Amino acid sequence: MRLLRYTVVAISLLLAACGWHLKGAIDVPDNFTALKIQGASGALEDELHAQLAANGINTRPEGNSGFYTLALGREINERRTAALGADAVVAEYEYLKAIQFELRDPDNRLIGKPTTAEIARAVSYNANSVLSSTGEGTLVQTEMTRELASQIIRRLSFMIEQSPDGQAAR
Repeated sequence: MRLLRYTVVAISLLLAACGWHLKGAIDVPDNFTALKIQGASGALEDELHAQLAANGINTRPEGNSGFYTLALGREINERRTAALGADAVVAEYEYLKAIQFELRDPDNRLIGKPTTAEIARAVSYNANSVLSSTGEGTLVQTEMTRELASQIIRRLSFMIEQSPDGQAAR
């Protein structure tokens, strides 16, 4: 029993030392506790709220000051043909999701530069199995939205850590 306990502790320490995290866990600065999201809609907005809440960040702050503001631009969702088969039928599609965003501090000053987050994925398409290919495309787009939200949050965390004054947000 004691050996099992030591083994579990040793494995936990090794995993923590190598930087391993549970999927979806994002390291955020201590002063990043509240964020107002502007310009988002649909699946990306829902995913941002869910991931930020899971990381302990209030996404619906009250009042007019004391929180960071994430301003999102127009979201780009594209699907284009990436490859054709020998019979000139689509064999692969490429999906692209991108969005421009900027971060403002509690005093409404721009932190860093406006930047773009983007994700691209190629998906095989089988004309003989349209339903499964369409379902796979939908699944890939959902995963891309989740990854795009994670990418934005990681970048926000970095921008806040690098901000000159490192003000605490409420």
